[in-house]
Amino acid sequence: MEYSNTFHGKKNFIEIDDNNSLDLYVVKNEYSSDDIFISMLLPTRARTEYLDSFLKSLLENTSCINNIEIIIYIDSDDAASQKYENIDLNITKLIGPKLTMGQYNSVCYRHCVGNIVMLVNDDLVIETKNWDNILKSRLNEFPDDVFLAFPNDGINKSNLCSFPILSRKTCDVLVHPFPSLYKRLFIDTHIMDIFIRLNRHEKQRVVYLDEIKFTHLNLNPHVYDSDSLQRTNDDDDVAFVLLRNLRSSQYRRLRSIVNNEQLPAIVNEYENIDRNMSYYCFLKWFLFQFICDKDLPVYYRIKYLIKFSGHFFMIKTSPGLFLSRSISVFKREVKFTY
Repeated sequence: MEYSNTFHGKKNFIEIDDNNSLDLYVVKNEYSSDDIFISMLLPTRARTEYLDSFLKSLLENTSCINNIEIIIYIDSDDAASQKYENIDLNITKLIGPKLTMGQYNSVCYRHCVGNIVMLVNDDLVIETKNWDNILKSRLNEFPDDVFLAFPNDGINKSNLCSFPILSRKTCDVLVHPFPSLYKRLFIDTHIMDIFIRLNRHEKQRVVYLDEIKFTHLNLNPHVYDSDSLQRTNDDDDVAFVLLRNLRSSQYRRLRSIVNNEQLPAIVNEYENIDRNMSYYCFLKWFLFQFICDKDLPVYYRIKYLIKFSGHFFMIKTSPGLFLSRSISVFKREVKFTY
């Protein structure tokens, strides 16, 4: 199959990101929207003990708790999470159908009011006292509100914005800050990619908050399930590559804000591809998409090529599948010896 024959029409972001018709049930604690400065977007499912632990650490370590709101998305079939309450915090619960991770965060964003937006998980523990004051002081250096900040998660640290912090202005300029195409992974990589492009041409706009520790427990609810130890789904990998032109468009919009230039239009379409094409055709596609991406530093072009072509080798070829299963067995054996 030739590369030129792998595309099957255009898809529109406006259509897939339109979540306005969702049937949502909203439960909100009584709090004043005027007091809110930071909005935390928190999709959760069936882990109320960890949700409670995270929110207690938030309560204990935040200096101005009235300035924080938590927008929680809960699936309509998750009865336990729906019953969760914490009257000491500004919480809005959104109860609705199962969605992609991009949709979860987009819907939460639509219901938040803070000038600062942070993506969080339920498997976090905040360990830094007065972290909100530290954050506010660090963000004062960006009067135009174009920045990406993120705390120390204890795992990826400065390498990846696992829990990105953005201004509302930045989110609005990006138009699609949390694309619905991402089912589970790579929203953080998507956002960091935009700012890697921006940093290449402008002064530093990424703030790694090493002194703020949001320890990520990185829980896997199916850790002993042999079928879930290896990531075998390629949906999010394909989504990340498909959204390259969107990221380039989003970077240019941010750059125009920084330079006080006219705001360019956002790219609202992407090319669909044949998901059944061979590994060889995927490899050619990756090569074209990443190596020819002149907005990115060469280091990241090579890094992405190796990362995504390597994962596809593991799930699209017989040698890769054998190697993947062998590694999975080894991991299980190591896990059960402790």
